[in-house]
Amino acid sequence: MYEIIVKHDGLEKYKYLRGTGENGVKARAEELKNLWNTQYYNLLAYKSGEEQAKTLTEEAHNLLSMLENYLEKSLDIDYPIGVETAKKIYEHNEPELDLITYPEEPDKKNKKYYKNPINEDKLHAVGGFLATVSSILFFIIYGSIEGYVSSFFATILYFFSGAILFAIIDGLNKPRLVYNLYLKDKQQWENNCKAIDLQNSEIKKKHKQDLKLWQKTKDERCKEIDYVFEAYDKGQKEGIEYMAGLWLSRIPPIEQNSENNAVDYNQQTKMLVVNYFLPDFERIKKLPKEIKYIKSSFENKIVYHSESFIKKLYDSLIYQVIFAIANAIYSGDIKKHISSIVINGYVNTLDKSLGKEAVICIASLLISRDTYNELNLKLIDAKECFKRLKGISATQLQNKIPVKPIMILNKEDERFIEAYNVVNNIDGQTNLASMDWQDFENLIRELFEKKFSHHGGECKVTQASRDGGVDAVAFDPDPILGGKIIIQAKRYTNVVGVSAVRDLYGTLINEGASKGILITTSDYGIDAHKFAEGKPIVLINGNNLLQLLEDELQTKAYINIPEAKKILKESEK
Repeated sequence: MYEIIVKHDGLEKYKYLRGTGENGVKARAEELKNLWNTQYYNLLAYKSGEEQAKTLTEEAHNLLSMLENYLEKSLDIDYPIGVETAKKIYEHNEPELDLITYPEEPDKKNKKYYKNPINEDKLHAVGGFLATVSSILFFIIYGSIEGYVSSFFATILYFFSGAILFAIIDGLNKPRLVYNLYLKDKQQWENNCKAIDLQNSEIKKKHKQDLKLWQKTKDERCKEIDYVFEAYDKGQKEGIEYMAGLWLSRIPPIEQNSENNAVDYNQQTKMLVVNYFLPDFERIKKLPKEIKYIKSSFENKIVYHSESFIKKLYDSLIYQVIFAIANAIYSGDIKKHISSIVINGYVNTLDKSLGKEAVICIASLLISRDTYNELNLKLIDAKECFKRLKGISATQLQNKIPVKPIMILNKEDERFIEAYNVVNNIDGQTNLASMDWQDFENLIRELFEKKFSHHGGECKVTQASRDGGVDAVAFDPDPILGGKIIIQAKRYTNVVGVSAVRDLYGTLINEGASKGILITTSDYGIDAHKFAEGKPIVLINGNNLLQLLEDELQTKAYINIPEAKKILKESEK
């Protein structure tokens, strides 16, 4: 009867197997081991998956708690920032010297390491040879003393003499072999240390260069920080906008496009306009309620919140973020340079009507410092407070219906160029349809600059491109009818078709403008008028333009298309 015990430490199981044949019992034992291994690996996978699901669920619950209490959590942040604190932002980027360490030095006293030296095999060979020789000698001796010593003693002496001699030689020779092995390891260790020294030398050299570059960059940044902090203390635009960016960066982040947030400060009105990117509803609705691990398929199953719960959460969150922004700005502005804030909340989303990504404003609020000081942000209902302060938003924010911002940002555009006066050279003998196209664009700029100046607006000409893009941008501060206005001037001698109006509408959308104005010295086709219907586009033809010049600039001119065609044709020759 053959017997074997099979054990599995992981499952804490054991079993005795018996049988008449050794091979059969061993085969059964191997089969049982494989079965238990499979069970054990499945158990480990389940525990790992279950633990991961538990961790993900906990993270989802923590995120939900943060979203539900966003404003409350943002109130706990210390927003005022000193110059030294701002400079510390760059300190954590200091390059670290990461040298390669030496391996552990061999220790000849380490009995565990040198328990079975590699060249002990040679010792066994010597001992075996000597044992064989001694056996032969004792065989000869046994033959001569057989009559005097008992056969039993002689037999023992014969069989064990070699082993005894081997043990003696092994004990005497092993220390020498261990020491030789130690010397070999010691030499290898020293060689490795020399190689590491060479590598560390290169690492130190590169670190020195990186440190020098980092220090130079840090010094430059610190000078910039000193400059902007001084500018902030003086209430200057550059300093206040920089500080506002720092204050906003301390708000608990939600949206991945937060780097696109922007601010614009007006020193005369002490108003700060904030463009802040809010989380899109499509991201919030994917917030898990629970993650369950399915044992049968080894997969995670995500359980989501109800749609009504997410809609309510999203609405609450957006309004809380708006007031968190106001709190960050007013709390950080200890010098009280900012007297009012316009907060425009934007989302990156999919415009399903065009099938492409779009940026839209879904909420806008004007809140003065005096109003902010009257609020108890720890107790307010953010949505009700937003309505009370006449904020602008859609009834249901998750529908992402665009609203018109109370005040537009980005008056400074890198495309703007130095303008020049044209109107003084215009008189009743000037045919607008044959003017230089760049003079014509500047004339339009003067016209609308005068028109918008009645209530604090302005108009700027963009770089000459002649590609149908933006020719001028007007900023109308009227909170109801104003905003950013795109103006395109077409000094045409032919009828303007629908393509030009369509291009203007596309530019209007891309620029985030509230209105588009297309001006021409000629007229518009029927298709152009039909396309403009129902859209924030104003079409001004030659006759309208002449009337505007007379009303706003007290300037008379005329438009003669045939004459202009002839003049332009001759100038091309």
